[in-house]
Amino acid sequence: MLLVVTVREYASSLTESPGLLDLVASTEPTEKDEDSFKKMFYEPHWSLEQIRSMLKRGELRQGVLRMSRSNCLEGSVMVEGLDEAILVQGRTHLNRALHDDVVALQLLDETCWVGASAKVIEREDLLEAEEKEEPSAGGAEGATDETLLAVEKQAHRQPTARVVGATRHLFVPADRRIPYIRLETRQVEQLVGKRIIVALDSWPRDSRNPKGHFVRVLGEIGDRETENEVVLLEHDCPHTAFSEAVLKCLPQMPWVITEKVFVISTVGVHIADVSHFIRPGTALDKEAQHRSTSVYLTNRRIDMVPDLLSSNLCSLRGNVDRFAFSVIWELTEDGIIVDHRFCKTIICSRGELSYEQAQQRIDDPNMTDSLTESLRDLNFIAKKLKARRIDDGALVLASMEVKFHVDPETDSVVDIVAKQHLETMSMVEEFMLLANVTAANTTLQHFPDCAMLRRHPAPPTSNFEPLLLACKSQAVELDVSSNKTLSDSLNKCEREGNPFFNSMLRIMTTRCMMQALYFCSGTLEYPEYYHYGLAMPTYTHFTSPIRRYADIIVHRLLGVIIDADTTYPELLDVKKQTELAQHINYRHKMAQYAGRASGAITAVSALKNKTVEYEAYVLFLHQNALQLLVPAIGQQMTLYLDYHVKERRAAVKSKTEELRNKGIKYKEEENPEPLPAFEFNEKELYVQCGDVVLRPFDEVVIQATVDASDVQHQRIVTKLVRPVIAGYSVPSIRTSDEPDTNKQERSKKLKPTAKIASDEGGPEVAAAVRKAEQEPKKKTGKTAARRAMPEEPTKNKVKKAKK
Repeated sequence: MLLVVTVREYASSLTESPGLLDLVASTEPTEKDEDSFKKMFYEPHWSLEQIRSMLKRGELRQGVLRMSRSNCLEGSVMVEGLDEAILVQGRTHLNRALHDDVVALQLLDETCWVGASAKVIEREDLLEAEEKEEPSAGGAEGATDETLLAVEKQAHRQPTARVVGATRHLFVPADRRIPYIRLETRQVEQLVGKRIIVALDSWPRDSRNPKGHFVRVLGEIGDRETENEVVLLEHDCPHTAFSEAVLKCLPQMPWVITEKVFVISTVGVHIADVSHFIRPGTALDKEAQHRSTSVYLTNRRIDMVPDLLSSNLCSLRGNVDRFAFSVIWELTEDGIIVDHRFCKTIICSRGELSYEQAQQRIDDPNMTDSLTESLRDLNFIAKKLKARRIDDGALVLASMEVKFHVDPETDSVVDIVAKQHLETMSMVEEFMLLANVTAANTTLQHFPDCAMLRRHPAPPTSNFEPLLLACKSQAVELDVSSNKTLSDSLNKCEREGNPFFNSMLRIMTTRCMMQALYFCSGTLEYPEYYHYGLAMPTYTHFTSPIRRYADIIVHRLLGVIIDADTTYPELLDVKKQTELAQHINYRHKMAQYAGRASGAITAVSALKNKTVEYEAYVLFLHQNALQLLVPAIGQQMTLYLDYHVKERRAAVKSKTEELRNKGIKYKEEENPEPLPAFEFNEKELYVQCGDVVLRPFDEVVIQATVDASDVQHQRIVTKLVRPVIAGYSVPSIRTSDEPDTNKQERSKKLKPTAKIASDEGGPEVAAAVRKAEQEPKKKTGKTAARRAMPEEPTKNKVKKAKK
């Protein structure tokens, strides 16, 4: 007799291993039939056949749902053919869709359309109200731009969580845009205080929350390696050790270059020739493509390629021969290109300098050696290049960049330092941009259908509405009709007494931008290639193949063009290249999010067990909160306008429970002192409490500390110090004899980093400048290239390689 049982039944029978049942997925159907004994919280999803038919007829819309970071009941969907995102508001209309799901939408009647909510709503606000009438995202459930009909493709990331309940347990995903998850487990005692992975199984109509099952434990909450693992998993960043198959693709050490070369004179940018080592179709190539980008956390780097390449063979070191892919120009003193060519070379750096060392040479009038003079010449040309791009409409945006200095033994933050922006950084960046543009034009000319390019769409006018409203509140005019007018307007905006005003304006402008994207040239019309931020008709990435897979594709195309490499089917396949571009875009976006999440975790670590006062500036206003920019730690923080109300409520509750335990009935004061209330004027964009009015760009002083009551989501809590609002503000912790550092000096020290919207930022611009040996019979410009170098420069040899 053959006994047939389900996996769940078999696991249930193994009573000596209760944890096995936790690993079995739930089989409960998502679309249950109506049950008169159960309340259905959601409408049924439509069938895929019906949706596909209506999509073809144009009766439905399709796109990717992006949940709001400030409102867990609100999301938006960008749909092809529409200039602005479609708003999805409230649980009913979200209809069980999760962040990053591909969804089908039905637009509601235009009379039902509303704007985005002015409230900040977090998951915790919904938990207490779960048994009550469901709150809406903006005050009126059903007031939304559309209805979500079905989830066509679920995001594949696995949430990480912690236990907060009993019996049927409630798990809290690390990503606040994902709702709480219900699951059953027999090992709750072993899981409390741990970071774990859960898998989502279903979301039945009769459940407010999705259901899932336990997968595995990551480690203890608060452990730095565990927290890094959470960030990487949440953002789908591959980070496992490189496989043996990948490592076998690397050259054997010691590795030397065979001298089959002759000396030539060059002027140009030299990039490590990564494509020489990473050949198409190998295990190394497949892994690099899978990762697509390096990921930078505050205390860890996850490389796209093995360390032997990233830190050795593809690192252009001083006085060491290295394979390079070079772009060589003949330039006038004004930076006009007379001629250019790409070639595979071997370079031996004559000088290797840090940004600071290069800047010191340029600034020191007593230094007149040939290397220093070359740096000055390069800087002169770079300024010409930058000025011409800005005249064309390139945007100079700003960001708050700080460095966290971490004690390697205790893993605690010992210092936070603002990143300094030097002229040499801009100099290197300009030549990197020039190399990228030259590569884009060259590959497009020879491969018009399959060039790997990068575009930056112009933002729809609606994206600028919050920025324009903020400017209006400060009587500032901003012309956003084009990138040129926007750039000119930003350059004119200054505010006396507020050194951060222009930088904040540029930071807010960054929020209005669209995401820059890689694409295959054969899929779009030429006008759509335009890079809005750089004001360039065509652009790509050539300068960092060690950390970006898109650059490797560009190198391979250029190698074919100069007869230094051969093509292969996937390289010229428009469909394959399009799929690859989409994959790279996804990895790039998630790597950025992971870096920001890591920075936020490190900021929490820096403030743990401390209360610190900071100068901050109002960026955005909501009905119940202010979004603040805190330059000293490079973070944005939320100042809730009702924290004093919640504190009184919590105090009353605590006192009531304390006296109840003693058998005493607590009676609250009959006429307690009234608490200050804030009025939010959405039209004029200000909040007012008594005589105090707060608008965008206003300076405030706050106290910041870490709320560790929720071990899963330890977060920075802020309270207002100045301006003083009776009953709301808290006293300053600065002693009367403590000197208040000169504000102007403090602002100068912590001024946000301003840079061209170059699309070239990041670690690859930790570059250095190299000067090639001049051709004796023909005088040309100087050269710019990458990587940092030893103090003693050696004579630079540039050799043409035969590989």
